[in-house]
Amino acid sequence: MSHDAAYKMRILLLTALFALSACTAQTGVPSDQGALAGSSGSAFAAETPQTADLAPARSSDYRVAAAFNVVTLGSGTSDGFYQIIPHEDGYANLCFTNYAAASRTCVCSAPTCAHNTPACSSYIETAGFSVFPAACEDRILLVFSSYGYGSADSAPSRIECMGLNGENRRLLFTFDPGITLNDGALVSSDEIVLNGYQVSGSRVTSFIGAIGLDSGTYREIASLENTSENARPNLFLRGVSSTGLIVKTMAAGEEGDVSSRVYELSFDGRTETELLSFTGNACYEEYNGKELVYLRFGPDTIALCKRTGAAQQEEVVVENIGSLPCVRATDLPYNQDNLYIAGFIGDYVLLNHLWDDRYDEYGNISLRYTQYAVNLSDGTAREITLSNSTMATQKPVAIMAECGDTLLVYAVEEVAGGVAYRRPGLITVQDYLNSVPAYRMVQSPVEEAIRLA
Repeated sequence: MSHDAAYKMRILLLTALFALSACTAQTGVPSDQGALAGSSGSAFAAETPQTADLAPARSSDYRVAAAFNVVTLGSGTSDGFYQIIPHEDGYANLCFTNYAAASRTCVCSAPTCAHNTPACSSYIETAGFSVFPAACEDRILLVFSSYGYGSADSAPSRIECMGLNGENRRLLFTFDPGITLNDGALVSSDEIVLNGYQVSGSRVTSFIGAIGLDSGTYREIASLENTSENARPNLFLRGVSSTGLIVKTMAAGEEGDVSSRVYELSFDGRTETELLSFTGNACYEEYNGKELVYLRFGPDTIALCKRTGAAQQEEVVVENIGSLPCVRATDLPYNQDNLYIAGFIGDYVLLNHLWDDRYDEYGNISLRYTQYAVNLSDGTAREITLSNSTMATQKPVAIMAECGDTLLVYAVEEVAGGVAYRRPGLITVQDYLNSVPAYRMVQSPVEEAIRLA
């Protein structure tokens, strides 16, 4: 098993267990509130340019309301963080962590509610959906993506809307059957922007579209069809800058290699500015709202680079990650299997590094990760030693949200009695960067706990 596969089996599996239990929702919502009428785009062959059919985005006040991760952890505001907490008996609750009070409660305004029936505004019943919240200034959106993966027989994906305290929960928009939505969302004062795909036979149509927060109407921004053999989604929304949307396209070549292109689409839809193009796993990129930051993997070195400013020229931040004084000595190669971008804190990019793996006498593998914080301005770096250990894996503490000089993190992740627990805490950015575990634990009547067997 490769290190990357082992990581997914150990870390992403645990994350998925929480996500699959939490991210499920109600059925039976009528689909008469508007729908995606069908994505249009040029037929996409392996050798054609990776360019989507584009329409103007209307706003420059978009912000990332839910991160574009494999599984988004929730949605933050200046006051707190919204997330979905699963329960073993088949439902979940939308909860809110108040930063000032260091407390987490269900999003429900009824003082005597037990939060365990559909009458509660925070209640989410399991029914074949993944779901994540996207918080706006005056409302919360719940994005439900069907687990049908293109099946017209599955319940359709949809968006629900409610007030910040859970009042007036209602249906905003229902997609056509067969549409799957990716995690992550942008919001503006009047729209939510989502990325997804629709499967029809051997054709996969990826799209980026916006739904009006008040009108509940759909507007397509970009679409791209893939009709190649074993077609997969190939158009991805990666973030937003002050001047446009950050978009990624992917294409499979004749030899099976995948070519990737990352570019900025101006808000008027007229200009594409290429930021990065590469083949296979030559790069690993993330966008932090100001810069495209990426690892460029060479035969013997890994360079940390960024592109920023009007010229969008490549700037090498660190010529070789392996040469940094804080990087742990290891017998494992420095490659894309064991080094990746985990996120950002202020001017720092966080790199997670698998530096040790070992097998016991029974052939069971244990993994040890660490984390480096690299300053994107001057290339200086430090090791972050804050960590949790679960499922024979030592991993860096997971950051849920950043608000000013404070981080919301999973301070404790552990397995006890066959149950996996995750407990949030608040920590200052300074303490985190200095690896000081001075957590202010979040008090919550709702515990994140999933039975593993």
